[in-house]
Amino acid sequence: MAYRTHNLIVLLVFLLAVKGPSIVQPQQSTDDKSNINNQTQAIQSDIENKSTTQSSSAGAARNTPKNNNRQLSSLIRRLSYHLERQKDVMKRQEADILRLQADKSALARECDQNKRYTDELIAQIAELRSKLNAEQSSMEQLKQCAPRNCLAVAKRTQQVEASPSQDESQADAGWTVIQRRIDGSVNFYRNWSDYQIGFGNNQDEFFIGLETLHQLTSAKEHELHIRLTDFANETRFAEYNQFLVGNAQELYELKSLGNYSGNAGNALIYNLQQKFSTYDRDNDYDEDNCAADMHSAWWYRACGASDLNGVYVKQSVTDYRADKGILWAGSDWHDWEYSFKSVTMMIRPKLVSRN
Repeated sequence: MAYRTHNLIVLLVFLLAVKGPSIVQPQQSTDDKSNINNQTQAIQSDIENKSTTQSSSAGAARNTPKNNNRQLSSLIRRLSYHLERQKDVMKRQEADILRLQADKSALARECDQNKRYTDELIAQIAELRSKLNAEQSSMEQLKQCAPRNCLAVAKRTQQVEASPSQDESQADAGWTVIQRRIDGSVNFYRNWSDYQIGFGNNQDEFFIGLETLHQLTSAKEHELHIRLTDFANETRFAEYNQFLVGNAQELYELKSLGNYSGNAGNALIYNLQQKFSTYDRDNDYDEDNCAADMHSAWWYRACGASDLNGVYVKQSVTDYRADKGILWAGSDWHDWEYSFKSVTMMIRPKLVSRN
């Protein structure tokens, strides 16, 4: 705007200078013309100075915001750069925090698993320790029950002397009762563990235990004497001269009987070389569980002609269900439908051992 005004003034002055003779009166002197020129130059100079001053002021006014904008833009760029860097740092730190939290959770789970595993190990150790103590106690008892002869087990079993009679002419002192049935006061339908360690009262009904039988009969050759009485109070016997019971790994197999003698019949021969069975350890050859079917436990084959641990029957045979009782069907005396009134099984060391 100031620049255009300046140009107009200069143009006006120029026109005045050119047109001067026609506009000014003829009688004006040369001095007047000189004076006008001087005034015009002064005005022009003054206008140029003012224009320059105004232009400088306007330029300064225009240049100051630009400089400020450039400085502000530069500052904003630097701040933005630092801000982006801080954002990157924060992202990395957040990732590190998440990773540490995940590691912490994993360690916590591992600690919980280790604690549960430790608790299980402690429980297993306690159980094994309890079993070990029980086995040690049982072994101590068995050591006392494996002597030179059967008389040393008198604390656990009753020593009986079979009365000499026509039926038991070979009976002699030193017999050890290993099983007795007389009145049904003791339940003989038991699990493997009970038959392994024995049960009952040796003054009444009882079973000495399979492990004790193994320890006794494996330490020295033994004879087996079985005495049976029916409800007519008739008594007969069966005797075997080489009675041997296997160990726990062999499932207490009836390994040997030797020769039979007696008048009750050789019913036990059908159980020779059979493993012992209970309702929870079925080791027989039958497709069913003989121990469970007969409510008993014995050296079953399928299921055999003898079972001296069967259910005790206190009433007449005709009221009793066949094949579940104290069975001994080895002769024409009684068949497999008959259950006996009482039975006693005894062992003693053989007087003469095999070489």
